[in-house]
Amino acid sequence: MSNIFNVIEERLGKEIVTQQQAIKILMLSPCYWLLSPAARKELVLEYCAEYDAVAANLSKAKKESENNTKKL
Repeated sequence: MSNIFNVIEERLGKEIVTQQQAIKILMLSPCYWLLSPAARKELVLEYCAEYDAVAANLSKAKKESENNTKKL
């Protein structure tokens, strides 16, 4: 049986996202193009920070889940 954390981790790909990957994702939004270059850069940095925080929390939750499973 597949663990939900494994599925999420596969979809995230990595625990961190590069600025280049973030730009590729953000460029898909029409709103991205309405921003000034300085605002775009700030958005990219914020996106990377949020993505990394979520990935770190998922990684931590996965480890806790594995520890709880081993105790059973």
